[in-house]
Amino acid sequence: MNAQPDTRTLADVTALGPVTLTPTGQHICEWLPGSDMRIGWRRRATTWPVFARGSEPSYDPITALQRARVPLRRACALLSLALNDCWDARLGPHPLPADQEPPPVQHYPHVLLDPDGTAPELGQDDGGGPPTGLNLPAEVAAAWPVLDANPKLARAVEAFYEGMKLRSVHPSVAFMMYVVAIEAVGNGLEERTLCECCPDCQAEVGAQRRFRLALAKAVPKKQVHSLSASAYRYRSLTAHQGQLHGPEASMGIPAYTTFQVEPTRAFRDEDVAEMRAASRGVLLWALANTADQADR
Repeated sequence: MNAQPDTRTLADVTALGPVTLTPTGQHICEWLPGSDMRIGWRRRATTWPVFARGSEPSYDPITALQRARVPLRRACALLSLALNDCWDARLGPHPLPADQEPPPVQHYPHVLLDPDGTAPELGQDDGGGPPTGLNLPAEVAAAWPVLDANPKLARAVEAFYEGMKLRSVHPSVAFMMYVVAIEAVGNGLEERTLCECCPDCQAEVGAQRRFRLALAKAVPKKQVHSLSASAYRYRSLTAHQGQLHGPEASMGIPAYTTFQVEPTRAFRDEDVAEMRAASRGVLLWALANTADQADR
């Protein structure tokens, strides 16, 4: 699996729960779809993948492969959270004997080969140079048992990951998923309360308050109000009315004007990035805080 596209990778072999991640030390060059849909136009991207390895016991190989996708996806989600870029599985899972090493990455699909059968050299368009090796934050490295013990937090991490996967093509939905991840953490910070309009009302209240409580764990106090205002303005319109705020209606291409920023471009570049950073900070805080409570 690999980020798309980036020049960062893991610095060393890393274990995330039952999944062992091994940097390949090799780059993959591949053609990506052109964002403006011009016929014949393509762009090349370079990534530095890692191999993910684990085991899933089963008498049925098909069942084992299906089950293996669950921890693989969580590993992708935690890598995306830790390295702040979207990681995804490009191939697999597939059976491999315990004593057999995976073949070189050039033997896998998605690899762009030169006419002589070799992968092209890195160029300026690819970012150039060797990858930057990064280590996982301690709270992410120890996150697997924390998520196993806390399904609500696990769902919050999943929501953040969905936002990362959707960020370029569906920014309005990505924004909503970042907000959902923060809400999920906030729901664990205080008791849920019911509306008191009548004895039979079962509606819950205080969602925005809990959202702000979670935000305050990761962003400066002066940002809490502005982020909360934009969160519920955009999120509610998308969730309840299906309104899109980014350039989805023009198939991903924002309109440009001479004297002002086009609204859909501002939404994608500013609001989504800001909410993504806040969501990531809240989740990292939650992982560290939950792990500390479990140790005591």
